[in-house]
Amino acid sequence: PYIKISLISAIDLFSLRTLLILAEELLLGMMMGFIFMLAFQVFVLAGQFMALKLGLGFSAMNDPTTGVSVTSLSQFYLLLVTLCFIGMNGHILLIEALSQSYQLFPAGSIDLSREHFIKIALLSTWLFERALAMALPVFAFLMVINIAFGVMSRSAPQLNIFAVGFPFTLVCGLVMIGFGLNGFLGDFTVVIDQAFTHLHNITLKP
Repeated sequence: PYIKISLISAIDLFSLRTLLILAEELLLGMMMGFIFMLAFQVFVLAGQFMALKLGLGFSAMNDPTTGVSVTSLSQFYLLLVTLCFIGMNGHILLIEALSQSYQLFPAGSIDLSREHFIKIALLSTWLFERALAMALPVFAFLMVINIAFGVMSRSAPQLNIFAVGFPFTLVCGLVMIGFGLNGFLGDFTVVIDQAFTHLHNITLKP
C-alpha cells in the first residue's frame, strides 16, 4: 500500500522513511504543544512567586496538568487563563496553526535542525521573564510594607511585628492581587500573542 504524500512523491507505508516522517510530525506537534504549555505555566509561575512572597506556600493543591503540587493562587491563575483562552477561541487558532503547518511543511519535508531545539530551550528565559513581570508589582508593594514594618520595629521594639505583620501583609497582598486582576486580560493577551509569535518563529517559519 502506498499513500500520496505530495504531488510528486509517494511513500510506502511500511518503510523506514514512513517511520521517520511520523517521528518528525510527532516531534513537531510536541514542540507546538510545549510552547503553549509554557504560555500557561507563565501564570502558574507568577502565582507561585506571589504566593511564596505572601507566605501562602503552605496552601498547595495538585496541578492536574503537571501532576505536581502548586499553590492555590497558581491554580486560580491557571483557571483564569484557561477560561480566557477558550473564550477567545484560542483552541481554534491552535488547530488552525496545526493545519497551516501541513501547508508550510508537507509531510516528509520537515527539516528540524539543532537551532530549533536551542530556540525551544531558550523559551525558559521567556517563561521566567513574563512571570516575574507579572509578579513585580506585588513584590514592590510588599517590599514597601516590609520596610515600613522594619522602621516600626526599630521605633517601637515592644510591638510584636510577627503577630501583626503576617496577617497585614497577607491582606494587603491579596488586595494588591485583586487590583492587579484589572490588567490580567492585557497580560494574557501579551503572553498568548508572544506564544503564537514563538510558534511561528520556531515551527511555522518557512
